[in-house]
Amino acid sequence: MKRALIVARRELASAFNSPLAYIFITAFLVSCAVFFFFVGGFFAAGIASLRGWFGLMPLMLSVLMPALTMRTWAEEKRQGTYESLLTLPFTGLELVAGKYLATMAVASLALVASLPVPLMAGAFGSFDPGTVASEYLGVLLLASASAAIGQAISSATRNQMSAFLAGVALLTALNLTGQAIVWLDPPSWLAGVVNWFSLSNRFSSFIRGVLDTGDLAFFLLVTAAFLRLTMLSLERVRRDRGSAGPRRRRERLLSALVALAFALGAWATDLHRLRLDLTASRAFTLSEAARNLRREIPETVRITYYLSGSLAERHPGPAAIEDFLRELAAVSRGRIAFRVTDPGEDGSAADAFGVAPQQMQVVERSEQRVAVVYTGIVIQYLDRWHTIPAVIGTETLEYETVKAIRSLVADAKPVVALLAGDDDKSLEADYRTLAATLEGAGYELREAARGAEIDPDVTVLFVLGNAALDDRDAYWIDRHVMRGGRVFFAAKGVDVNPDYGLLAQQVADGGILSLLSAWGIDLARELVLDQSSLTVPFQTQGAAGGYAVSYVRYPHWVALDARYANGSHPVTARFSGLDLYWPSPLATRPLPGIEYLDLVKTTPRAWRQTRDFAAGPDDQELYDDEREATEGQYLVGLSASGSFPSAFAASPVPDGAPPPGPTAPASSPPTRIVVVSSADFLTDLMQMSQSGFNASFALSAADWLSSSDDLIAIRARAESDPRLNRIKDERDKAFMISLTYLVNLGLVPLALILYGVARAWKRSRREAAARAGRGSEA
Repeated sequence: MKRALIVARRELASAFNSPLAYIFITAFLVSCAVFFFFVGGFFAAGIASLRGWFGLMPLMLSVLMPALTMRTWAEEKRQGTYESLLTLPFTGLELVAGKYLATMAVASLALVASLPVPLMAGAFGSFDPGTVASEYLGVLLLASASAAIGQAISSATRNQMSAFLAGVALLTALNLTGQAIVWLDPPSWLAGVVNWFSLSNRFSSFIRGVLDTGDLAFFLLVTAAFLRLTMLSLERVRRDRGSAGPRRRRERLLSALVALAFALGAWATDLHRLRLDLTASRAFTLSEAARNLRREIPETVRITYYLSGSLAERHPGPAAIEDFLRELAAVSRGRIAFRVTDPGEDGSAADAFGVAPQQMQVVERSEQRVAVVYTGIVIQYLDRWHTIPAVIGTETLEYETVKAIRSLVADAKPVVALLAGDDDKSLEADYRTLAATLEGAGYELREAARGAEIDPDVTVLFVLGNAALDDRDAYWIDRHVMRGGRVFFAAKGVDVNPDYGLLAQQVADGGILSLLSAWGIDLARELVLDQSSLTVPFQTQGAAGGYAVSYVRYPHWVALDARYANGSHPVTARFSGLDLYWPSPLATRPLPGIEYLDLVKTTPRAWRQTRDFAAGPDDQELYDDEREATEGQYLVGLSASGSFPSAFAASPVPDGAPPPGPTAPASSPPTRIVVVSSADFLTDLMQMSQSGFNASFALSAADWLSSSDDLIAIRARAESDPRLNRIKDERDKAFMISLTYLVNLGLVPLALILYGVARAWKRSRREAAARAGRGSEA
């Protein structure tokens, strides 16, 4: 090993005494940063993900690693030092390992120099440190395999440019064929082989934050195999002609054994694969609910994954799905049986269960066509079944599978009823995102009518708004709670009308506000504004009559984060964010038998509007009128559990509602409710503000209200606030963006160049001094 390090030091000195290492590292840093920030549009997209950064690495390394390795052996041959190098007292392994270590040292320095990108990006949004560590490990392994491949090619040629072009071609092919195979239509066996050798496919698990032993071993095996090929190239030159025959036979035997070991290792790593989940939330590890699911299953559950072979060989997603389902079956101790079935050409078996055919574009004989493929899951229990019609990833698969199995075993599908409580909103026009989220999670969706009794089989009632709900509506909701019903209230104290210049007025007293007050929950008819808020585009009319869109920091749209959420409550245990539009302050007056728990609060820099509700974009100078007098932290979301008193036990029955009868209970059995003081945050406005986690919050609340606490933990693991919203002030954000560009595109590359210049100047002075010393001696 010491001799290999001697060779490595020689190679490193050669690299850093020439412009090569500096050019490589600078080109790597600048090209990756330019593509990530400008071509990929990191700040324009506003998504807190480094997948774009690390997704560039396979193609970047396909070009830059051959540039680094092209001179490794080809330059030795061109300068005539190749044969003399082989006469030195170094083994082939020491020479190859030394040059490989030197190449990896330069590549590692480039990766270290790139650390300012994720570090500075972390100032704008929330990134998972475990995932970033996994991504860097994957890049290091990818660079290792690329270095070994480039060195093997360099050892086979005398021309640096030929080595460079051949290395770029081979590495690009190994990285792109895994993606191109989706569009092409080769034979199944060929598609499988190409997918197996695809470097980018092997790298994808590291990008997700999963350390897969199969992919890890693949990179190590590729590195070892190509280093061995380099050694064989050296041995051919070193061979003594007098004993060429015996040495050739030994080399062939050794090469055959190495090839056999490579094949067996590759087979073993794919046969027995272990996965280490490095994500902070353990999003790719089976939850306790999934591991203990066998205790809830009296009879065998059969899971069939309908998967077209043509898709399985072209896309990495189905392999991850199959691995998850096999692991779920393995921990069930025989309670879950799993199989994969190719629906074939007609797909009638899959169609019978409602598995949806998907279209995939392929190229066959230079012509583009559309192929029909299947990737759906059918879960069967006795004579019942549940279908996941199309699935290509595992992000929410565990949640959907566990929930479906429980529903089938219990032979009961939970029902969610949606009650639209504002005159200007309807379920069809304003709550499509919420409805799709709940239906996708396995809930049966139903519309509740105003002024009518709630169906007794409703599991969870969503009250969406309250401006148009009167005492009769409150009476029927009260009756629903008195029989143990669960309710989610999205209520407001001030009604803001977007159709009339954001005119704001207090909601009439009574109705839902009186109902909540009877249960010890006071929702004030005021607005809460917060320093932590969203930037909203408003269309304004200029003096000349033209219209323009201006972006306004709008404190009425409050952005809540995990710092002020209840981390011990199942609904907010893994809180990923919540955006509330025109919220109002909440307060509780504890009643006996009811437990009140805060869910989420504003920041301590929030304030109220109590009288003049200035909500329009032209009223910005009025936003802060009451700030000094009312600044503080306000409750905007809570849960209540226990036995609730009837709001109408001692009150007259509203007109049009039947009397409760002599046997009507004066209080409810143990039940639960959730109250959020914003009526609009579950409308489709969440799509405009990129607040998809609002629907996720509602789904978590629905699961908790229906007593599925462990399901919340499964689904919440994959949830996070994806936006770059840590820096609230636009001027501070613009400054930090400029600083990020300056550091990564200017200061770091400039520091590297200045170091190279200083090192070259110092080296030239030493050489001049040495020449002067030799001259004086002469």
